[in-house]
Amino acid sequence: MKRFSSLPLALLALAAISGPALAQAPGAPGVCVLDRDAMFSQSLAGKSVGEQLRKLISDADTALKAERATIEKDTAGFRSLQATLPAEQRTSRASELQKRIDALNVKAETNRREIEGAERAALQRILTDAMPVIQQVSVQQKCGIVFDVNAVLAFTNPAGMDLTKATIEGLNAKLKTVPVTRTSASAGAAKPNN
Repeated sequence: MKRFSSLPLALLALAAISGPALAQAPGAPGVCVLDRDAMFSQSLAGKSVGEQLRKLISDADTALKAERATIEKDTAGFRSLQATLPAEQRTSRASELQKRIDALNVKAETNRREIEGAERAALQRILTDAMPVIQQVSVQQKCGIVFDVNAVLAFTNPAGMDLTKATIEGLNAKLKTVPVTRTSASAGAAKPNN
């Protein structure tokens, strides 16, 4: 029988028992929260990144669909002639088609990695530019510590504790857009911290 730590159960029990008490408690002095997901999705720069990523994905998909359609057409033609071809030609054409399919799969994976790398770089840029704004807002709100709202077990959302809106406003004033450029798959392998 597996042994489970009682700590997660104790935290859940504490949250269940103290839920009503937490709902009435004022914000803890010096403790603030920020919704980074909202910062990324609602800021002007974040919206710009989203639009650019959708365009990159759409362009990559369009190119792959065209190539895939050509391969499918050639595969269908091969299948219709397959029975009439000598064994050597059948093997050669099948091998050539498989190489094209494999190359298309590699291209699709490369596109995915490059676009993910572009997204990471753009979000890292937003976060880098947001840090001074977050610092300024946290000083104004007298925050000693700022948690990501998604990492907080219980949060009653007192307006004075939530830095998200003020951070987005400050970030919008500072940064309107971030260019999103695909990185080579090998350069995208190193993930920046965010």
